[in-house]
Formats: sequence, structure tokens, C-alpha cells
Amino acid sequence: MIIRQNKQSKTVLSSGFILVACCALLAPAIKLSFIVGSFFTFFSIKNCIVPLSGAFGGILGSFILCLFRLVIGASGTGICSLKIVALYVPGLFGSLYWASKSAIIRVLLPATCMALFLIHPIGAAAYAYSFFWLIPIALYFIPNKTIFFESLGSTYTVHAVGSVIWLYTVGMTPTAWLGLIPLVFIERTLFAIGMTATHSIVSRIATMSTSKIHHVLVTRNIPSCN
Repeated sequence: MIIRQNKQSKTVLSSGFILVACCALLAPAIKLSFIVGSFFTFFSIKNCIVPLSGAFGGILGSFILCLFRLVIGASGTGICSLKIVALYVPGLFGSLYWASKSAIIRVLLPATCMALFLIHPIGAAAYAYSFFWLIPIALYFIPNKTIFFESLGSTYTVHAVGSVIWLYTVGMTPTAWLGLIPLVFIERTLFAIGMTATHSIVSRIATMSTSKIHHVLVTRNIPSCN
């Protein structure tokens, strides 16, 4: 993860956030699969990109991108429906996972999602499904986490929030929830791998572009904001 040590590293983070934000707005056009229970909603490559707004933009950047996406989504339908909120809010919490080391996000949030899932009659009958959310809780207690572990914790945080919203708004049987368990494992692992790769690519591009701009400013004797 990029360490914020000086002004140049902050510029790299800002460049990375701009790149992530632009990609996040274009990513939904690349569909990956239907979300089970819906004929109009897809998973897309945005699931590997949106959470990274927290890695490069911090807490503020996470909220800015979420708000921007909410506005665009609402303008497309003419209303700010629960459907729109359900599509964009989970990604916000995945971003906050990257932006914050707080136990509130990394432990209390997934634990709360488990509780909300289990107190629901259908969720209680499919209790094993909620065990996925022990993953971000367990990762909180692992020191020196890798980018992949951060990606894994983030994508399962998104999954926890999204699943609870889905449970309370969309009718699915316990059998359907339990049937998703192997698919969720594969899906979230792929998302974590994709997020790890995307983080590496964005970091390199942001670092290279910032270095080139700084070099041009120095060679032309232009005062740099760094």
C-alpha cells in the first residue's frame, strides 16, 4: 500500500484516486454476471475497482465517489430508490475498509451484518452463509497484512453489507442462499485477486505519471506543487 510520507506521495495518491474514480464510472459497462435474484442487476468489473477509492482517496474520497455514483444512478432512473442505494452503498463500505484501520469498520460492521442476517427468519435458516463475514474479522487480527488480504477483507465487507440489504429487500429461499456458498467463495476470491492486480496497476501508473510531471517541471525550472 502507498505510504503517505510526503507531498509527492500525496500527489501519487491523488492521481491514483482520479484514475480509480474514472474507471469506476466506466466499469459498470463491462458486465460479468447476473446477481442471483435479479434480472436487471449485474456484477461488473467495478467490484474490483470501486473499493480502491478508499485506498487512494481515503475516507473523504470514498464518500465523494459514492455520492457521485448515487447522483448518476438516481438521475438515470429519475428517483433515488432503495434499488439504487443497494447497488452503491455496499461499495462505500468496501472503500472505507481500505481507508480505515478502525475496528468499527473491520470488526463491528461484519459482526453487525452477521447479527442482522441471523435474526431474519430466512437468514437464520441459512446461517452458514453468514460465516463468510468472519473472514474480515479474522483478518483484523493479522499483523502485516498484504494487499491481497486487504482486498479480501474489503470484498467480503462489500458482500456482507450487500447480502443483508438483499436479504431484507429481495425474496430468496434459505435453499437459494445456501446454494450460493460455493459460488460466493469463487466470486469473492476472483474479486480479491482482481482488486490486488488493479491496486498494483493503478499505483504504478500514478507513480509514473507523477514522476514524469515532476521531471518536466524540474527540467523547465517551473515551481512544483510537490
